[in-house]
Amino acid sequence: KDVWEINTSSFAGAHFAVFPRKLVVPAILAGSKPNDVVLDIFAGSGTTCRLAQELGRKWVAIELNPKYAEIIKQQTSQQNLF
Repeated sequence: KDVWEINTSSFAGAHFAVFPRKLVVPAILAGSKPNDVVLDIFAGSGTTCRLAQELGRKWVAIELNPKYAEIIKQQTSQQNLF
């Protein structure tokens, strides 16, 4: 299939539409190898960043909202790369 129908997940933080793990993990695994860098240009609450980190990838996030950037910092241990 070329269309995935996956609902967003809830998040106790401030973001309203968090990507579910089962959407993000297959994309990261299909498009990168361990130690590669994953780019998320609409980082939101940082789900992709957190999961990339868990899967042994580095990440670069672009997020305009400073409130969401703080959420990403709380969810991940990687220093900088915003």
